[in-house]
Amino acid sequence: MRQIPSIKTRQRFKATPQLRNAIRLLQLSGSELQLEIQQAIETNALLEIENNNPQQFVDEVVDTNAQPYNESIRSDSDWPNDTRIEDQDDLYAGEDSGIDRYWLPAHERSDIDRSRVDAYEVADHSASLSDHLTQQIDFASLTVVQDAIAQAIIDSINDDGMLQNSLVEIAASLRPVVNASLVEMEKVLKVIQDLDPPGVGSRNLQECLLIQLRLLPKDSYSKRVAIQVLANHFEFLASQDFDRLSRILNIPTKDLLEAVDLVRSLNPRPGSAIDSALTEYVTPDVIVREDNGRWLVELNPDVTPRVRINPIYDQPSTTSTKFRSNDYVRENLRNAKLFLQGVEHRNSTLANVSRCIVEHQHGFLEQGLSAMKPLSLANISSKLDIHVSTVSRITSRKYLLTPRGLFPLKYFFSKTISTTDGEPVASIAVQELIRNIIDREEKQDPLSDNSISKLLASDGMKIARRTVTKYREIMAIPTSNKRKKHYWALGIQVRRNKMGGSKSTER
Repeated sequence: MRQIPSIKTRQRFKATPQLRNAIRLLQLSGSELQLEIQQAIETNALLEIENNNPQQFVDEVVDTNAQPYNESIRSDSDWPNDTRIEDQDDLYAGEDSGIDRYWLPAHERSDIDRSRVDAYEVADHSASLSDHLTQQIDFASLTVVQDAIAQAIIDSINDDGMLQNSLVEIAASLRPVVNASLVEMEKVLKVIQDLDPPGVGSRNLQECLLIQLRLLPKDSYSKRVAIQVLANHFEFLASQDFDRLSRILNIPTKDLLEAVDLVRSLNPRPGSAIDSALTEYVTPDVIVREDNGRWLVELNPDVTPRVRINPIYDQPSTTSTKFRSNDYVRENLRNAKLFLQGVEHRNSTLANVSRCIVEHQHGFLEQGLSAMKPLSLANISSKLDIHVSTVSRITSRKYLLTPRGLFPLKYFFSKTISTTDGEPVASIAVQELIRNIIDREEKQDPLSDNSISKLLASDGMKIARRTVTKYREIMAIPTSNKRKKHYWALGIQVRRNKMGGSKSTER
């Protein structure tokens, strides 16, 4: 076959460091934003904290079309047109939405400009598991669709590093903004499973251990045996039936035990390798209060201090013109304006997303968990006309203070449970119903998961028994047999106390 040289033109989008910084600001928590602002003020002499911080209510003050920092951000000759950050969706302009980008890990990519890697991000050892994964994904070559899928998958990974929701559920939460097939979901999940720590993003313990084994650099006989045991005979390994395993594999028991020792050296909770258990005192990013029947949304001024450029350098005057002729001042002025616009974009996006959540979940604020409505990231994305990954980032590690308590913004997102009357119900509301059913059950004859499923079906909610089991385990409620033993033990103790009076000390 004859080889003929050809030229192929292909558009590729590469974000500038300024745009990457704007995206990074979206996912910072309140305390991290304060540190970021403090660091910016220390490194840029033109920035300063504005003393007077008027409260901003979304319903009355916040206007996303206005420029709150009118003293600091103006379209003048000092603002280069090619560095101005518009709406974040402009970052994805011209991007091919197909799953056709390179799948090599970031450290193997030759087209990544390593000189632009933020050393502060690399050295951040106190980041959570979600942050740790997001930072790695940011350096992977993903399309817009892949990035949205990756963010949704990362949001579904718990602190142990395991995937809590199925790919079908994650794909459903992205619709209609992102219509991803299961093949696309599997490809992105494979990319995440190749990230650090090894085994992260696994759907079960078996997959977690297999991923870690295959990533071990040294290929040995024990490794091959361990992979064979995990892949084909996991149930015998779990029951520690080593004699049967030895017969099935036709290998000496000594070789099998060496392979088992290798498996035992793996981490069944890969997320624990990331030190995210540092004590963090939560400060609400958004405050909600009721005023004459209206729910008002306010950005916490203590978390989002107003920053401005020193008027000496920013306001038109003879002195400022003289200063602007200095290259150092011009560079710092440009960086200050970029930073302020990134902070303002974060705050306005947080305010708008919080307002949408409160409008949708006002029933929860008034009546409690039973009135929680289904809500997905895609719902907010469609309503505000922003990308679903933007919603995912801005709701990450942000907290909403309500009259009912302090809640993460992610708490208000819940999958839909179908009902016979066509009225959708939030999964978290169903969990509350299950909790109430168990609280009212007969203590002598606790309800099984199948019985609870039938009771919910009689109320018009089609929920399988395994779903009831899943929700019960999420709420840390024991099985019906264990609850019966617990009730029985309590009943025995009560009778003993009655027989012995107040002096009874039997255990």
